[in-house]
Amino acid sequence: MIGKAITKLENYDALVIPVEEGKGILIELPEAVREAASLAAADFKGKKSDTKVLTMPVDGKLVSLVLIGLGDGSGILKDRFLAFAQAAQKCKEVKAVRVSVLMDNAPELTKCPFAKEKAVEAFHLANYSFNEFKSQPEVSSVEEVSFLCADEKAMTAAVEEAANCAAGILKTRDVVNTPAMDMTPEQMASEARKAGAFCGFSVKVLGKSEILSNNMGAFWAVAKGSAHEPRLIVMEYHGAPADETSIALVGKGMMYDSGGFNLKKSMTYMYTDMAGGGAVLGAMMAIAKNKLKVNVYGIIPACQNILSRDAYLPGDIITAMNGKKIEVDNTDAEGRMVLADAITYAFRVCKVDRVIDIATLTGAVGTALGKRTAAYMTNDDCIRQLIQKASRRACEKMWELPLDEELMPSLSSHIADIKNSVGASSMGGGSIIGGLFLQEFTDNKPWAHLDIAALAGAEGGYIPTSPKGSTGFGVSLMYHIVKQLEK
Repeated sequence: MIGKAITKLENYDALVIPVEEGKGILIELPEAVREAASLAAADFKGKKSDTKVLTMPVDGKLVSLVLIGLGDGSGILKDRFLAFAQAAQKCKEVKAVRVSVLMDNAPELTKCPFAKEKAVEAFHLANYSFNEFKSQPEVSSVEEVSFLCADEKAMTAAVEEAANCAAGILKTRDVVNTPAMDMTPEQMASEARKAGAFCGFSVKVLGKSEILSNNMGAFWAVAKGSAHEPRLIVMEYHGAPADETSIALVGKGMMYDSGGFNLKKSMTYMYTDMAGGGAVLGAMMAIAKNKLKVNVYGIIPACQNILSRDAYLPGDIITAMNGKKIEVDNTDAEGRMVLADAITYAFRVCKVDRVIDIATLTGAVGTALGKRTAAYMTNDDCIRQLIQKASRRACEKMWELPLDEELMPSLSSHIADIKNSVGASSMGGGSIIGGLFLQEFTDNKPWAHLDIAALAGAEGGYIPTSPKGSTGFGVSLMYHIVKQLEK
């Protein structure tokens, strides 16, 4: 069990001691490890990212002391989050089974409820491994993590909230890491149904006939090339009275993306192109399990973009749900096509007050911001503030890109209302172009677009909270956006 609040040390084989810069060890330690800990801490400054591990025999077993530096307090919450993730990794390296985290050694840390939550969440995330297809599973030794804190009530609340958020993130990782042969649109719908039954939200799934009857031409155009029929997955959570504000989280559910007739050069991991949809599923789980007092819809347009005789073609003119005619300039600009109809559905059918969409939309976002920061664009000041605050609390970095109308001419079409891509234009701003296209389907209502293409997956080892594969990025961010809407 990862996550248990305690006020007295129990059985352990690793002690994690967070140290604020220049303060050393402040709390009373068990006599058996006190002297060794004092020696270990003597030259440990507690600077940000510092770690030190000391392993010793105690009462016939090995006990490890894991010191982690929190810095001088001038850093951001994410610095502390990553410090606890590093500590979790160290505990795995020394094969610890029962870990106790001495939260009270960092009094400034324990004053912040978000810091307590992120400390717990870090252990959940760092302990993850994806073993579905391994004949010899990679199993972590860590079975139990306790958090020593004098304020047991506050720590217990943080443990529960963090565990529910982490469960959503880990579910996202599982569905995103599962290859397209198993994670089809119908299987994604099944995962949503199971999650809804467990967490407390309802699920409605629309198939081909309902997608067509709703005039979702852009969604259907992308989906029709695949033998696996599309599914529009609509999750509903009602935590507030019906007349209260509502929000829709819309996630790109591209279960596999070949690029269509604009075939991609590399396709090995294109089953992860549904990371936005996976994040919406995880966020809905966290929102429902923590019983947030908000009305939320989670919408996933799930399909495959496959090269076949039935696939849509460059040059096709597609009619979207809102009536706009789209000239298909590039069949590999498919994500914005399915999102366009899903956003329209959210506003016109679900009748929500605001929409946030999330997608692995453009490779250009990684060129612009690197692989540590995701982009957002919005037409609404209130949503802007929600995202900025949620980004800090979630420890998921976001940077705003402008919806620069001067780039719109690159989407102009001489035979339709709009093109879905810029073609040979030298305008640049690929990520912004994607946002500008989506804005055309918002009915001028409050909306934001999150482009997480550069952060949805991790290369092995570069993020302490995640092994290679899906990171689950966006779940915590959307959870904290929604939490701010509580009254």
